[in-house]
Amino acid sequence: MIEYYNDILCIKVAWLTGVDGVISVSNYKQLRRRGIVNQVRLGGNGRTALVEYASLPERFKTKILEKIGDPRKKVKYNQFRKHLVQDRKAISYFGNYKLENGNYLPTKRAQEYCNNAMFLNALHEVSSDMQARRKAMGGIKTGVWNALSVVVNALRDEYKHSLPQNHLRLKDRYKRYVAEGYSSLVHKSYGNQNSRKVNEAVKRLVQSIYILNNKPYVTVVNEIYLQFLAGKMDLIDAGTGEVFNRHDFYNDKGQPIVVSDATIWNYVNDSKDRIVVDSQRSDRHRWNDKHRPHHHRHSPNYSLSKISMDDRDLPRKMLNGQRVKAYYAYDVTSGCIVGISHSKDKSTELFLDCMRDMFRFLDKNGYGFPAEVEVEHHLVNQFKDDLMKSGVVFPFVRFAGAGNSQEKRAEHFNRLKKYGYEKRYQQGIGRFYNSQEANQTKQELIWFEDGTIDTKEKKYAYDQLVADDYFVTDVYNN
Repeated sequence: MIEYYNDILCIKVAWLTGVDGVISVSNYKQLRRRGIVNQVRLGGNGRTALVEYASLPERFKTKILEKIGDPRKKVKYNQFRKHLVQDRKAISYFGNYKLENGNYLPTKRAQEYCNNAMFLNALHEVSSDMQARRKAMGGIKTGVWNALSVVVNALRDEYKHSLPQNHLRLKDRYKRYVAEGYSSLVHKSYGNQNSRKVNEAVKRLVQSIYILNNKPYVTVVNEIYLQFLAGKMDLIDAGTGEVFNRHDFYNDKGQPIVVSDATIWNYVNDSKDRIVVDSQRSDRHRWNDKHRPHHHRHSPNYSLSKISMDDRDLPRKMLNGQRVKAYYAYDVTSGCIVGISHSKDKSTELFLDCMRDMFRFLDKNGYGFPAEVEVEHHLVNQFKDDLMKSGVVFPFVRFAGAGNSQEKRAEHFNRLKKYGYEKRYQQGIGRFYNSQEANQTKQELIWFEDGTIDTKEKKYAYDQLVADDYFVTDVYNN
């Protein structure tokens, strides 16, 4: 609202005649027309209109003094204010800063730290530029940090920062900020050792509630926690089986430790804790897909070094609404299918037929004998002591980990065949809930009088589905 223009102390007309100003628009125009006030710059094209402060009648100067104080003092450090720019990185850092108890910084404290960072950034610019420093300090010619401290302290109430008032401590804080960054501004009393112990106990209690069989929401967890503090129920540590002592969740003043929904959310969604929480809240397959580390294997150098076998249901349904069961044997090096079988039922015969087809294919083309085979447990486990024992038929046999389907190489080839080739030559390939729009199938719901629901989709004869799969397999291999 106040600035110097051509060494003239000016006030912005927009503020002078605004809602909180001291003069009405009509009165200002009249005074300007009569030549009483001196407008030194016109507004427009991005400029703001300015009026000379000295030309204002005394009654208006009095009102200005009551509202903002002496304009000459206000404008003294305008050059320094130009360096005060909000640091977006600091806003993001302190806005997402988590204390050791899992809580975020209080909003007021985060704003204070952002203001501190803004001032220290300005000090860095000013202190390293002699010309900028001379202007920013308003003509003060004493020691640099002594003068900068005067400026920073003068703007304390206006910007609500909490930097040290002593120039030596301010210089030390600046040096730590340059060396350590934003973390140096966070008060070290946050999350001390005593509160850390209490907060760890609260976290264990919250997590023990969160893994109840009914999979409660965060808000419900907070309700149960408060009921526990009120003595309405007892809770047990899910890890040790001990009964929680509610007196451990009161502070030194005898007041209960209350947590917010946001704090509970942080407790159960911390990356290292979420793995443990999901092991209790999720089924084995869901936990496996989300958290279990996957295998990383190197492909063999020669074809038939390793065969990977797996079953799958063909995507399209038969006339009876069921799906054709298929079993494939892939050569891992080339990715080619070297054995295939189909059936209306998933049984051990499906696996054995695939083995027979593979050996017929290899013998017919003179391709040799596989060194290793990788199989799943479901249909093959009963042959682990005879047919699928290492050294009986194959020199090496590897059973994939139970429930860890993604480790089989055949799983990856199945997906490549499905979305790379079946989708190209067949309709209705995909899933209606697939995350990728191109792989989402159309679904039409049918409502029956008894309240049941079915989906309307095209169905095919068993022989046609098998013939189509052989065709796609041939295209895939070639």
